[in-house]
Amino acid sequence: MNVELLHHYGWKLHQTNADNLHDAAKAAVRESHEFLTDTNHTMDARERTTTWGGKELRYHSALVFRGEGAPAYSGPAPFETSYWFAVQYRAADGMSRGESNG
Repeated sequence: MNVELLHHYGWKLHQTNADNLHDAAKAAVRESHEFLTDTNHTMDARERTTTWGGKELRYHSALVFRGEGAPAYSGPAPFETSYWFAVQYRAADGMSRGESNG
């Protein structure tokens, strides 16, 4: 399955062998972040919701958590999170944006 990840420079298409959107996102994040290893992280990719301006927003994101050998957080304490970094993703076929498939 193809998936698009939102990188610092914008959306980029990634081709994977995964059977579903969330597994495709995990594969694409791992492939596109060369510093990730089998042991230095775990990942949770799924649909999430947040409230912004009184409206509920739905989106997909992969949260990457530190594992063995990952660098320690070195930024300002108020900005530390429980996860290492996050990557937003969407289906590459447009289905997550409400477009039809045919």
